[in-house]
Amino acid sequence: MAERKTIKYLWITPKWPLPANDGARVATCGLIQNLSSLGDEIDLLAIAGSNEDVREEEAKKLLGVANVYVVRRNSSAISRGIVSVLKHAAALLANPLTPLTMRHYAARHVQDEVNAVLTGKGASAGWDAVVYDGLHPACHAASNGEFAKNYKAPLVVYRAHNCEAQIWERKSKQLSRGIMKKILEWQTGLVRRFERSVVANVDRVVAVSPQDLKLLTRDAPVKAGNVIPIGFEFDSFPDRRAVIPGQMLFLGRLDWLPNSEGLKWLLDNVWPAVVSKREDLKLVIAGSGDGSWLARYHKLPGLDVRGFVENPSELFKESVVSLVPLFVGSGTRVKVIEACKYGCPCISTALGVEGIGLQEGKQYLRAESVDQWEDIILNIEKYNLKEIGYRAFRFARINYSAERAARNFRKFVSNSKGVNCD
Repeated sequence: MAERKTIKYLWITPKWPLPANDGARVATCGLIQNLSSLGDEIDLLAIAGSNEDVREEEAKKLLGVANVYVVRRNSSAISRGIVSVLKHAAALLANPLTPLTMRHYAARHVQDEVNAVLTGKGASAGWDAVVYDGLHPACHAASNGEFAKNYKAPLVVYRAHNCEAQIWERKSKQLSRGIMKKILEWQTGLVRRFERSVVANVDRVVAVSPQDLKLLTRDAPVKAGNVIPIGFEFDSFPDRRAVIPGQMLFLGRLDWLPNSEGLKWLLDNVWPAVVSKREDLKLVIAGSGDGSWLARYHKLPGLDVRGFVENPSELFKESVVSLVPLFVGSGTRVKVIEACKYGCPCISTALGVEGIGLQEGKQYLRAESVDQWEDIILNIEKYNLKEIGYRAFRFARINYSAERAARNFRKFVSNSKGVNCD
């Protein structure tokens, strides 16, 4: 058997990856950790927000990375009113072809510092592959609204967490008219243009679902593409004896727009009606990010807002079901696979489980309208939740193994380079 070669990566992330307290970080950390365990060498380049707590030694210890480079960008703090208008106007004047949500990554100092790592240290580091973990970090190489690689690397890989243009498009389609719809349509076009240019100019595209790969490569030529799902560590089927009757869970980053809008919809349209008919129901809301907007709902009966929880596993073990009221988004919902990992059935829209492969009625419960959500929640005992959770667990353990994802990733990278990989 040919000698196995260690692959050396420069892994570029859009934020500091630790702690792994949201879906994107969970996906990133899991893959890096398992590639390191397989013997590959990874240097981390994090484009971290100005207010992020960066601990380089922790990353080396927990993720197994060899070297750490940090480039600071302005944090995407939410501002309102005239301040927001002025900031957006200034951003448009400086980079009229750069999507507003990506402008901090295209800032001149970010471009210069990232390029310094790639062209300076990269010459001696001997990286086999440069990996963009998501679309945003690729903006360091943006020129006139498109990706223009300005460094040498044997292989450039785009690991897409989702199809960014689809998120914007779906959001714009929710609006019937008005200036906001026009702005969203305009931003959709900018994001689509940049996303297509990345897909067309990198060497390999790795998507988390077949749907995403089809969307990403539909209108852009791609040299090679593959689907490698997000990976998780699975044990035996979890003990569900700790379930608290009537307790339901919403887990997700609370300031990510698809999450916050879906949860607002649930709290405005579904929860008041169901809790008025069943006082035993309780909804636990947990997740990282700014959840201050939830203050308006604190008087709603049956709510238990926890905010950030260091280890959400106990919440999954205690909850009857996990709720996924998602109406906008793309990619793979990590929180759904996490629920499967703990045998906790999901009530979800079809979009909430899109790309995962769960079967409606057998591995999750589907609800779209207000009436459907109310009916399932009010009559939750009539469903064989243990069996649904068990089927979902078995499916996820087979299809979302962390080690399997890492092996498939390195095989895809090494085969494309002509390197032996056993």
